[in-house]
Amino acid sequence: MDAKQYGDRHSVRLRGYDYALNGAYYVTICAFQKQKLFGEFRESIFQISEFGLIVQNEWHRTAELRKYVFLDEYIIMPNHIHGILVIDNPNQDQLPRHYEKERKNYAASLGGIMINFKAAVTKQCRLIVNNTNQEIWQRSYYDHIIRNEDDLNRCREYIIQNPSNWNNDELFLP
Repeated sequence: MDAKQYGDRHSVRLRGYDYALNGAYYVTICAFQKQKLFGEFRESIFQISEFGLIVQNEWHRTAELRKYVFLDEYIIMPNHIHGILVIDNPNQDQLPRHYEKERKNYAASLGGIMINFKAAVTKQCRLIVNNTNQEIWQRSYYDHIIRNEDDLNRCREYIIQNPSNWNNDELFLP
């Protein structure tokens, strides 16, 4: 029997890795049930929705609110967002290790950043539709730890090319 059928979930994070470490991270966050909440393509031009504008504004606020976070390439698609963010925390040496498990200063980790981003978007979108049960995001998110300049450039290129590859994207739903 499929474990997912019964709600058993496992982490997609790299076991033992400290996601508060300074470095670059590529993330993909999907809309709930891959719904086209953030916009749509019309004649090959992306028309961002009101929810999509909230996603865009909160993505930028992520770096404004956290002086140790820098944003690189990102793209909002109809049912997901891809982005590269860089954690460069000058106080990293003062943070406790094993931090994902202990939850000490969790907000400074990639997981904490993603939780806060998703929560801020959800809160604003729910206000627009006046529905406190409106689901915006799928559970969790995909991440990739960017290891070097070549890897960074591949992630950037993927993000830049994503709109032109939309019809072949694994997240594409007609």
